[in-house]
Amino acid sequence: MSEPLPDNSQMTNIKTPVASLDKHGKAKTGLKQEFEHYREQQKAIKAEDKKNDAVQAQLEEAEEELSVQDEETENRLDFSAWNWWNNARVMVAGTCLRNLADAVSVPYHYRQYSQDRYSVYLTDLGNDENGQPIPTLRVLIYLPTKGRTTAVPGTVEEGEQMGKAQKRGVMVHLAGGGFTMCRPENEGRLCRTLCDSLSCIVISPDYIKAPHHPFPAALNQCHAMLRWIADPAGLLSFLETQGPPSAKTFIPTIDITKIALSGGSSGGNLVAALIVKGLQSQLPLPNNAKLVGLALLYAMLDISVPYPDKLAHVPDKSKVLPRWLTRLFLDGYLSDLRTPEKAQKLKDPLLSPGLCSTEDLKRFPKTVIITAENDYLCHEGEVFADRLEKEAGFTIGQNLFRNTFRGVGHGFDLNPSSTPEMEAAREEAWGMITSAFDPEL
Repeated sequence: MSEPLPDNSQMTNIKTPVASLDKHGKAKTGLKQEFEHYREQQKAIKAEDKKNDAVQAQLEEAEEELSVQDEETENRLDFSAWNWWNNARVMVAGTCLRNLADAVSVPYHYRQYSQDRYSVYLTDLGNDENGQPIPTLRVLIYLPTKGRTTAVPGTVEEGEQMGKAQKRGVMVHLAGGGFTMCRPENEGRLCRTLCDSLSCIVISPDYIKAPHHPFPAALNQCHAMLRWIADPAGLLSFLETQGPPSAKTFIPTIDITKIALSGGSSGGNLVAALIVKGLQSQLPLPNNAKLVGLALLYAMLDISVPYPDKLAHVPDKSKVLPRWLTRLFLDGYLSDLRTPEKAQKLKDPLLSPGLCSTEDLKRFPKTVIITAENDYLCHEGEVFADRLEKEAGFTIGQNLFRNTFRGVGHGFDLNPSSTPEMEAAREEAWGMITSAFDPEL
């Protein structure tokens, strides 16, 4: 028996779920389209984010590069962003330090070395490379107290003694002081020792100081002084016409064509730079004069190396010069090097003579290099000595004399209250210079 067919209401109930499915299907299609649209929007947003990320990365990279440059400028130049306050700080601090050093750094017992020492003002030194007149320079002239003639000036006896005397060159010593302070009187003991040991005239200039006179003012002034010494109308003429009576007895024994240089710390930087300047200059010294010797005592030879890197080589860091002091020195001397672009100038051999070319290095004169183990400048002095030996072919004991003194620090030979060990080190160091230069002068 067959079942009865459903009525219309039942048919309606049967079709309702199908209609509902079609409705939901349309709804799903709409959602899918919206989802696809959303995905496209997300892709566009992500693409835009990638662009933004790329731009941000470029900005961060640029900022990092600028930060690195700033950090390198801070570390390598050893001074922070320059402004009017920093300039004022350097000027005031430099002047105060210089006045303080002048007041306390020449003890009374050092004045004994003023015997046969004369102060002279050189007023006509010409112009520098930029055509600017070179400022007046005060120099100390030391005359030997040993080996002089006992004859009366102008007599036949004096002429006979002078005829037998050996001609000696001129020794020039530049005192240190971080380019900013100290006078040549501070190193009078060394100058007197060199003068009497070598039986030659020693000249020590009171070169102009930073921060009022930054690089290369002192270098240009000292180079002009060398020209004055080598010119027959300079040193010899002065001694003849204006010098003390005792100086006239030395005139026949002075050979102004042979000049040796010595200097400690910043003075060592300047004398080494004078050698480089002489090699690079198209204008030789007058009278065919030659620079025959160079003595560097704990010299500043590479300004481009940051202070922390220098300090890393020092075994006893308690004896080194503090960073704030070295920073003040460089602030004053390098006042024109305030931007990263100019930072490369720190490798200029006139600023960092230890970085001079191998070609120039081979033309250096006989060189004495004295370093102190507990000095932050020790390593660069040893590196320079290695370059002379390995690159320039210098031979130790012939044209290169080097020694690193153990257990002592910067300026050990100038300490007035030294121990017996330091006194022995001083005598050995100064003896190295006199024994090396005696044949040359």
